[in-house]
Amino acid sequence: MWSSPPTKGQRLHSLGRRRRIWQGCVVVALSVLTLTLNLRPCVVPTASAASPTPQAGTNLLIFGAGYLGQRVAKRWLAKYPGARVVGATLSDASHSSLRSMGIEPAIASDLDYEKEKAPYVVFCAPPRTRSNPDGSFYVQAVSDALQFWSGKGDNSGTFVFTSSGGVLTEDSGGVVDEQSPVSDLPGALPLLSSEELVRAEGGTVLRLAG
Repeated sequence: MWSSPPTKGQRLHSLGRRRRIWQGCVVVALSVLTLTLNLRPCVVPTASAASPTPQAGTNLLIFGAGYLGQRVAKRWLAKYPGARVVGATLSDASHSSLRSMGIEPAIASDLDYEKEKAPYVVFCAPPRTRSNPDGSFYVQAVSDALQFWSGKGDNSGTFVFTSSGGVLTEDSGGVVDEQSPVSDLPGALPLLSSEELVRAEGGTVLRLAG
């Protein structure tokens, strides 16, 4: 039996629910990013440091400065006004908009390993399964992004990779955790392979719902 089309109220409710999920994702990502920083000893600023100045220890590099990446950047800049936040994208289509938010735009392929390393890195670009069905380009992109994490190996800063709850086999609303079974479908493999790379380097994996 065919179900009736959703009413306007139902569509608005669904839109509001998705918006709350994304807002929650931003809060979780920001919390993970700042955890290490918040555990460091407090440094009392001198009188000459009254106005915000760039602090390399709070610099943030975002791969995939789209919907989620931009919101992480905004909250980061609000918390650390002197931080340098770079948003790496595949094209320059959104660069004017990023600049207006205080985000320094860059083409991902043009980034220099020696000049653009940052203690905090977020990779939140989605896989492009249509143009790269086996996901090899995506996994390589995550591997490349890890090279920009200046805290790799010395436990400083944080690298966050946003994966998806879609890699899990559970699809009936059950409770899941880190040990829950994962899918062996082709669409999940790029994310799972990327997760392994990030964990092996000491980074953090967030499997986002919604």
